[in-house]
Amino acid sequence: GPVSPVGPVIPVGPVGSVNDLVGGKVGPTN
Repeated sequence: GPVSPVGPVIPVGPVGSVNDLVGGKVGPTN
C-alpha cells in the first residue's frame, strides 16, 4: 500500500506492515 503523506518513515518492523499512528511506516514496505 502507499506511504501515508504525513509522519516520518520509521524503517523498522516486518515487511508488509501498515502505517503507524503518526502516518509513517512501521515497516520497510507496506
